[in-house]
Amino acid sequence: MSNEESRGNHLGPAIPAFLERLGSHARLALTPALRTWQESGGILKAAARGVALQTRWDDRPLTLVWLYGPNSTHPEPRLEVPLSTLARRLPDDLLNKFRDDLSTVRRMDLSATGGSATVAVDDAFTNTDAARIVAIALDLAHRL
Repeated sequence: MSNEESRGNHLGPAIPAFLERLGSHARLALTPALRTWQESGGILKAAARGVALQTRWDDRPLTLVWLYGPNSTHPEPRLEVPLSTLARRLPDDLLNKFRDDLSTVRRMDLSATGGSATVAVDDAFTNTDAARIVAIALDLAHRL
C-alpha cells in the first residue's frame, strides 16, 4: 500500500474499498479531494449506489455530490450533483451561485438527464478537477 493510500484509510473502510473498485486513476484523482471534504467537516456516506458527499442542513443530511461507479449506462465512474433535488431544498440564490460555480469545472455537463450536473472520472479527469468540485461544494456547505 502506498503512502497516499494509507493516508486515505481514515476515510473509513467502505470508501477506500469503493475507490479501489474504480481503478488506480480514479482512486488517485479522488482520494485527496474526499479527504479534504471530510477534514473540512463534510460527511462521506457510503451507499449501495456510491459515495455521497453530504453536509448537515436543517438538522438533516444534504447530499451535494454523488460519486458513482461505472454501470450499464455510464462506462466510467462519475461525479454527479443532484441539482433538481437541491432545487427543492435550497434558496434560489444559493443554488444559482452553486450552478454558476459548477459551470467553471472543466467538462462539467450541467444539462445532463434528470436535472443533475455530471462529469466523468475518466483518464482526462485530474485531482485538480476533483479538488475544484469539492471546493465549490464546501463553499456551498459553509453558506448553509
